[in-house]
Amino acid sequence: MRRFFDGSSVRASGATGLLLIALTAAGLSERAEAEAAPDRRVAHARELMGGRYRKSVVRTGEQIGKVRKLVREWTRESLPKRFKEQEQAITEAVLRESERRGFDPIFLLSVIQAESQFNPATVGSFGEVGLMQIKPSTARWICKKKGIRWKGKRWLKTARANIRVGAAFLSYLRDRYDSHARLYLSAYNMGQGNVDQALDRNIWPRDYAGRVMGNYVNYYRQLRARLVAQKGDEGKERTGRSLASKQAQNRQAQTDQK
Repeated sequence: MRRFFDGSSVRASGATGLLLIALTAAGLSERAEAEAAPDRRVAHARELMGGRYRKSVVRTGEQIGKVRKLVREWTRESLPKRFKEQEQAITEAVLRESERRGFDPIFLLSVIQAESQFNPATVGSFGEVGLMQIKPSTARWICKKKGIRWKGKRWLKTARANIRVGAAFLSYLRDRYDSHARLYLSAYNMGQGNVDQALDRNIWPRDYAGRVMGNYVNYYRQLRARLVAQKGDEGKERTGRSLASKQAQNRQAQTDQK
């Protein structure tokens, strides 16, 4: 059963389930150039948006093959000036960990924006560190659980390590809460115990999840605006070429008449 951000759910067919398993197994590349395949990225977008996906601006993502350039541009635009040199490392980490965990890379950008606003030096009030604001104790625990070698707090502060551990934690929570985005995002922010207690009281946390999903939708609004502008430019270019061709034909006709 796959659960969605809006609370709806759907049961995958056997064939679809086997396909998803195959895609997951094929996506564990360690290459720095790794990027989530479009079908996996779109599958996660559908999971996040649920019944709202079909009419959502997020569906714009179906119109592009790869998002590497977008991830890099948005990372560059968001990073504080003194951290601009980390642009490539952050881009590669987001793409690689999205591929490893089956996330839409735009989703990880949305979490980073909510957690640290792309400031790698951010330190939270409870000792959270880095772009994805992970507590060292939580990081050590999830590293052990996911088979990641724990190299200490200083290591956790690096962009690559922080994104790797943060994505691993989100992946764990995604499985724990049956892919229900509102719950696993809330648990990332407020802790699993607090989410479980809220559910016991029939309260569904939504503030943090709403903030992340707001970022997510906004990124896709920007993408749609870019695609619309690009089509407009292409239309103007075609019109210009057509006009130039007609003018050349007219000049040739006038020359022939002489």
